[in-house]
Amino acid sequence: MTIVAQKQEALDLAAQLYPVAQIRVIDDDPSAYEKTLLERRRANR
Repeated sequence: MTIVAQKQEALDLAAQLYPVAQIRVIDDDPSAYEKTLLERRRANR
């Protein structure tokens, strides 16, 4: 599935709908994104 949205909206939606998915953001720093996604997943538990 592909979600096209503002970065913050995409992070929120992906964390809610796909808690175990591997998500990639194009044109972003991978290490910063992974850290943010992990923090969001922990917050949603």
